[in-house]
Amino acid sequence: MSNSGEFWRFVRFACVGIGNTVIHLCAVTLLVEIVSIAPPPANALAFALANLSSYFLNAAWTFRRQKNLRSYTRFVLVGLVGLVISWGCVVSTEALGIHYLVGVLGSVFFVASIGYLLNRKFVFND
Repeated sequence: MSNSGEFWRFVRFACVGIGNTVIHLCAVTLLVEIVSIAPPPANALAFALANLSSYFLNAAWTFRRQKNLRSYTRFVLVGLVGLVISWGCVVSTEALGIHYLVGVLGSVFFVASIGYLLNRKFVFND
């Protein structure tokens, strides 16, 4: 793929990521503020919802690959790496007395960078 093609694939990945970040943030806020679930497990549930949405959008639009159990399993493994990062950020910010959403937002940048690289090479490789 040309550098231009790779650039546009990354742009599509970023767009999916932005949409799924909105899903994640809305879900975690709803779960904490309305349902009264503690922030770390609420964040994990919200992350799982956003991860499922992300798989379908990235398979269909970003990487243009068939959806199948093998790629979904790999996608989930990559998502678990992101979940560990996200969970750690939320737990750390709470331990420091900082609002949980700071941890959620802080993890987004780490998860996005690592997620693109792992998805490109491990999940949706050419």
